Amino acid sequence: MRNLGVTEALVAQVPEPVVPLLVVLTAFGGPKLLAAASIGGSVGGVWSGRIAPDTARRFLVAVALALSASILLKYGFGLGRPPDTLMLIPEDGYGFPSGHTTATAGVATALVGVARWEGYGPYLLAALAVGIIAATRLLLGVHYLLDVLAGIAVGVIVATAGLRAAQLRPRRTLLGTAGVVAVSLAIWALF
Repeated sequence: MRNLGVTEALVAQVPEPVVPLLVVLTAFGGPKLLAAASIGGSVGGVWSGRIAPDTARRFLVAVALALSASILLKYGFGLGRPPDTLMLIPEDGYGFPSGHTTATAGVATALVGVARWEGYGPYLLAALAVGIIAATRLLLGVHYLLDVLAGIAVGVIVATAGLRAAQLRPRRTLLGTAGVVAVSLAIWALF
């Protein structure tokens, strides 16, 4: 049902010399890398005085909830990836929603939500980053179109809700986020 033929059509057009570039690009959307970068950037920003602690907390809550939602949905639905014969790189685990696009959309949404930028530039950069990661996942044959679209939707919606909740009820949201993260990490570690 998730296979609309888009992944097959795109993979067939990817020249072999382009695959390493796609692998490098897709790595920038890796959930583990984005989690580490979000934590490191927030801690460094607060420590240097460039980011207010409240801003870092709201950002991290939004990112943590988006990443946790991805894990919970992957294991909740248990939907596989495209067949190995289609993949240009080996990938394992569940495919729906795409963790890379959920993570990238969540981080991009959280950044745009806490930054004090003006104009449409930040939104365009965020959309470009998410679009690049989504495209690499399709071109490498490791996800179906619906996987990446769902990942984008989950990342944006959950991060937006996390930002709002962290602003309205900071203490309760922080405790709830810690619980959700603990459950999602336990599920990820056990299965």
